Amino acid sequence: NLTPQLPNLGVGGMAGPPLHALALGNVSTLRRFLNQTEELKHIAIIGVGGVRDGDGFRRMRVVGASAVAVGTALGKQGVKVFERIESDIDRNWKL
Repeated sequence: NLTPQLPNLGVGGMAGPPLHALALGNVSTLRRFLNQTEELKHIAIIGVGGVRDGDGFRRMRVVGASAVAVGTALGKQGVKVFERIESDIDRNWKL
């Protein structure tokens, strides 16, 4: 059977702050592996998982994310999550 076995019809799963530490580790590890090969250093990584404020944004950037996604926090806080992150990082999106 090649059909993926997804819980809840494929909707949901791990999300939000509980996932953040794992996501940081994955971004960090992937960045390290890509940086070991000259031909792969240019690949950008999108940090995904548990970002809900400026601290989470900063952590993703520090471990190697070129861009940072916001999912669960957008659903919970609405578009104000972006105002919160922007305020937390003093509008410095290029950390």
